[in-house]
Amino acid sequence: MSLAQSGMTDYYEGMVYNYNGTLSYRNSSNTGVGKTSYREPSLITNNANDGYTWNVSELIGAIYDAEQANYKTILGFNSPSEYGTYLANSYNNMVTSVDTYGGFYVGRYETTMAGSGSNVIVGTKANSTVMASNNWYKMQLYQDSTRYASNPYNGTNSVATSMMWGSQWDTMLNFILEGSDKEKVTAVTGNHTGTRSITGQFGSDIMNNIFDLSSNVREWTTEAYGATSRTYRGGHYSVDNVNPASKRDNNNPTRTNSNIGSRLSL
Repeated sequence: MSLAQSGMTDYYEGMVYNYNGTLSYRNSSNTGVGKTSYREPSLITNNANDGYTWNVSELIGAIYDAEQANYKTILGFNSPSEYGTYLANSYNNMVTSVDTYGGFYVGRYETTMAGSGSNVIVGTKANSTVMASNNWYKMQLYQDSTRYASNPYNGTNSVATSMMWGSQWDTMLNFILEGSDKEKVTAVTGNHTGTRSITGQFGSDIMNNIFDLSSNVREWTTEAYGATSRTYRGGHYSVDNVNPASKRDNNNPTRTNSNIGSRLSL
């Protein structure tokens, strides 16, 4: 799932996996913190000179994670550097928790949403409206139980929730590859009707009792790519979409597509 960051003390980074049929294998080519491809934790600032990392000493970029409208207005941080440190510490906390308790939970359904404005309530419920048509920054905030007051788990000591990390998504798929639904990891299943559905409506897209991984909406993760993109996984409801649960792709985080949602980790 993770390994020590090169040259850093007491910080971890995600491992990236590729999928081939019912097998997975680690992709270590140009991935990882400090490199240009898929990695976490990391800032994206639209400038390669920022180092593809979270602990930048000088931010040259002007948009995405370096734009005040995102890191401050939406997320509530005083600087991109403060945000980067928060990402790194959050990843460390997740890895430590997994090590302590032997694993983590994922939402059985895509993250659902009710309410609006500062009263958005997220969940992971069947037969409910998917959290989509919001940008990546808002989705990350809404799912973060430590920073968003309206998150159902805010203020609790027993559960912490967040947007799924990319390494958690890969760990989830590797877990599914050990079970009877392993063929579905690289298969096109579920909702490709051309219309986004409420959660949990397509029986072909259930893997180890987890719904809608291959279809309905693609799902943002915290994983970064290049200088301008965050990573989403899976496929969506388009008729001609042919992406399975293992699909890894990226887009700029200010997009508000109706076919991109997310999923809670707990």
